[in-house]
Amino acid sequence: MRKIWTVFLLLASFTVFAEKAMIRGDGTLVVEGKPVFPVGYRAESLADVKEGASVGFNLVMGSGEWGEPQFDYAAAKGMWIIGGDCYLHFHGTQDGIDLHAREDAVIANFLKHTKDQSGRSVPEALDTFGNKDRVIGWIISDEPEAKQTEVAEAAYEVVKGYMPEKLVFSISCDVRWLPGYLNSADVIIYDRYLLQGTKENAESFYHTDNTMSDYLDFACKQWESKSLWYMPQLYQPSYFSLQPQDLLEKRDLRAQCYTAVISGAKGLVFYTWDALKVTYKSDNGRRKEIPLTAEQTSQQLDMLRGIVAEFKSLNDILCDGRPSREVFVNWTAPGIRGPGSIRHRILDHYGKYYLIVHNPLPFDVTGIALNADVNHANSSRNFTGKLITGKEDIVLSRRKEGMVQFTIRPHGCGVIELTRKNIIPRYTKE
Repeated sequence: MRKIWTVFLLLASFTVFAEKAMIRGDGTLVVEGKPVFPVGYRAESLADVKEGASVGFNLVMGSGEWGEPQFDYAAAKGMWIIGGDCYLHFHGTQDGIDLHAREDAVIANFLKHTKDQSGRSVPEALDTFGNKDRVIGWIISDEPEAKQTEVAEAAYEVVKGYMPEKLVFSISCDVRWLPGYLNSADVIIYDRYLLQGTKENAESFYHTDNTMSDYLDFACKQWESKSLWYMPQLYQPSYFSLQPQDLLEKRDLRAQCYTAVISGAKGLVFYTWDALKVTYKSDNGRRKEIPLTAEQTSQQLDMLRGIVAEFKSLNDILCDGRPSREVFVNWTAPGIRGPGSIRHRILDHYGKYYLIVHNPLPFDVTGIALNADVNHANSSRNFTGKLITGKEDIVLSRRKEGMVQFTIRPHGCGVIELTRKNIIPRYTKE
C-alpha cells in the first residue's frame, strides 16, 4: 500500500492544473470562477470529436479510447473536456476485488485490476491526460451496480487524490442506486433514454414523459448537494423500433432537454455521437445499421446546432437563476379548470422571472402567469411577458392588463421572461 501512495505522491508533485473546476452549492458547474451550463456530447474517435465541435457544443466527454489528438483538438476548439475513463462496470471490477476487505485493499485491487479501453492503468491515464488544457475532470464509472459502491468510492478517492481541483463524474441509468453513490462522484449523469420508437408505439417518448419527469425529480433531489446532469440520447428511435424512418426529431429532442431542466438538471451531455449517423432495421431478426444519407446527416446536424445554441443562450438563467414561488401559473384551457398540472419551473434572475415550460400533451394548453397573491384581483395583474425561446411553440397574449397569457402547442416547450409592472402609477390613478 505504501508503494501505491508513493506513486500517487510522485505523480501529484508534477501536476499543474490548467483549469480549476468545482460544483457550487446549487449544483452549478463553475470553471475558473465562471458559472457554466454544460451542453456537451460524448465522442470516441477524432472524426466524431471534430464533427461534434462544428455543432457548437461547449463540452465534450471522452473515453478510454482517446489519445493526444482528441484532447488537443477539443482544447483548441475551446470546449471543456471530461477526460477518458477507467470504467468500473466494464473493466476489471470483478477481478480480484473483495468488497469485504479493508479500504486499502479495495484501493490496491482497484489500481491493480482496473484498465481503460486502451489498456492503461488508472495512474497511467491520469498521468498522461490529467493536466491537459481544458480538462475539468474525469469519468470513472458507467452504470455501476449497487454491489460496486465501495469500489466506486475507492475510485473517487484515487482520482480526487490525484486531481483535487477537478471533478469526478459517474453515469447511472437507475434511480434506485443514486443515493448510494453520493460519495463516489461530484456529478452524476443520468442516462435513461426516452425516444424508443414511432409515435404510435407504447414505448414512445410522450407515453413515458411523466414517468421520466418523476425519475428526474427524484434524481435531482437526491443529488442536490452535488450536481445531476442529464444525457439526452442520440440513438435514433429506430434503434428500438427497427423502423428505419424513425429518426430524431427536433421537438422530441428539445422536449427531453426541457424535461430535464424543469426537474433541476444542471447540464446536458448528448450520447453518443457515432449513433447519430446511422438508422436501424431488422435483418433476419437482428438489428442492422444503415448509414444516414448526406441529406439526413445535414438535417440532423442542423437540428442539433439549433438546440445547442438555444441552451447555451440560457446559460446565465440556468446557472444563476434561483427557484422562485413568486409567480403562479393558472392553467385555463382546455376545459374550465385547464388540463391539469403541466410541468414547469420558475427562476428568478436578478428580478426578472423565467417560466420554463413543456407541454407533453397532444393538444394545445393555455395558462396565465400571475403574481402569487391570486386572491387579490389587482395585485395579481402584475407582469409583462416576452418569449425567450420556443417561438415556434408558444404564443403570448394578454387576457387583462398585467396578466401574461400563453398557449403552448402540442409537445411544445420554451422560456417566457416575466417582468414586474410598476403598480404605483396604477393605484395613484385609481
